Amino acid sequence: MMNALLLIGLFVLFIGPLVVAYFVYTFMMKRIKEHEASQEEERPATTSNHALQQRIEQLERRVDELEKRK
Repeated sequence: MMNALLLIGLFVLFIGPLVVAYFVYTFMMKRIKEHEASQEEERPATTSNHALQQRIEQLERRVDELEKRK
């Protein structure tokens, strides 16, 4: 009986943290992948917003030039 309890205790002591570490690892990897995916979705929007902002500024300068000619 004592040997069985000792084996169970050693099993929990050594294998338990490995099981916990595995679940923490998989959970964190899933979160990291989700975060990277959301980052990739946001990047093109900001670059297109930047490009649109530059185009707006370019058109405003063009309008100013045409108004000066009048």
